[in-house]
Amino acid sequence: RMGEFYVRHPAAKAVITGGPKKFCAAHPELLCYDPQPDAPGGGYVVAVARAKAPESCASEMSSTEAAQHLASYVAEHGGTLAAARMGEFYVRHPAAKAVITGGPKKFCAAHPELLCYDPQPDAPGGGYVVAVARAKAPESCASEMSSTEAAQHLASYVAEHGGTLAAARMGEFYVRHPAAKVVISGGAKKFCAAHPDLLCYDPQPKAPGGGFVVVAAGARSREVAKRLAAFIAGNGGDMHAGACLAALYKECPTAKAALKNGPAKFCEQHPDLLRYERDVGGGRLFSVGPPAAGGSRSGASDAPPSQRATDASGVAELLRDFIVERGGKTAAAAAQALPGQILGQTALTRGQNPVPPVEAFGPLARRVDVGVRCVVSRECIVFASTQSWDPIRNLAAGEEVVAAGAPEFAEGFHMLPIRPSGAVQLDWV
Repeated sequence: RMGEFYVRHPAAKAVITGGPKKFCAAHPELLCYDPQPDAPGGGYVVAVARAKAPESCASEMSSTEAAQHLASYVAEHGGTLAAARMGEFYVRHPAAKAVITGGPKKFCAAHPELLCYDPQPDAPGGGYVVAVARAKAPESCASEMSSTEAAQHLASYVAEHGGTLAAARMGEFYVRHPAAKVVISGGAKKFCAAHPDLLCYDPQPKAPGGGFVVVAAGARSREVAKRLAAFIAGNGGDMHAGACLAALYKECPTAKAALKNGPAKFCEQHPDLLRYERDVGGGRLFSVGPPAAGGSRSGASDAPPSQRATDASGVAELLRDFIVERGGKTAAAAAQALPGQILGQTALTRGQNPVPPVEAFGPLARRVDVGVRCVVSRECIVFASTQSWDPIRNLAAGEEVVAAGAPEFAEGFHMLPIRPSGAVQLDWV
């Protein structure tokens, strides 16, 4: 998953030239490498705690305190946590590791008022740690949350989890919003039918709980727009559309449905959040309004990422922060295994020039047709088709491609279909 880090900090790739293992060894105060042959990429990059816990720390945290911390952490992650992910919890609360010595199953059994353990042989680590609601909602709670408010909370929660939620997982939602359980008393199916503007129910007999709660198209589109705007704002306020959408789809695959008509039309639907501009190097997406506030983290440099990614120490800090955001550990899978993420490494020209006619690409451009061999003039993106924004791989400068047909005009760009599949912008060959 190092490719995801490079999307946010493309300049770091030039610094981490010897691979993550060697780089971590050079910065032991911030990072360490855990070789695991079965892990994606052969191992994990682990963020080192910024300050070691004092030796007395273990004795200062009781079993009850550790259970409270774990229940809170699990609740933050939707109410369930695979046993294999306990390491992420220990990154935040290292002292708890000395308390939870008998494994999560035994520990949960000792604190049934806060936690329970769900053994699942196929689950990572063999089961799940589940947060138990700490107290039943008072009877007066129902009057404090209306049906519409419960629907809004549920739509937002489902959107956070990719746009669909198995009915069997409604308990995770109730952990965050216990008062909603009193309102959704007739079951998820009936409740969704009462709020068609926000939710719909997809009955699936084989699904956990018998079906899925799905965010309605309008609400889903808005949630995707907010998420996309925040992502762009966090990366300087504007990004190349291809790189941006590749990163978004990697994190949230169901967002593709909201952008099925392309980024230009999607931005038109949300002008208060997003703006789209075409240029000859590929369209760009802009977040509307001031960039998202991003105060520096404790112990991290206040320099902007673009400046911090110019030397090894700065890159190490960026990588450490990136991993901490993801729980303290991330797989070191090669960037090549994440073609969608590699797009962030491609330098793309900005500009406000209109799309040129085919003749602008040279006197031979009109002769390009089935079977014509072309040479790529620069590193470029191969999209799934002439009409698609989905990236499938990258091409290096000098590579040869064979045209699968004549150039086509799509979404404001001249696209060349190539064999065996895909399409590239005509001005890149």
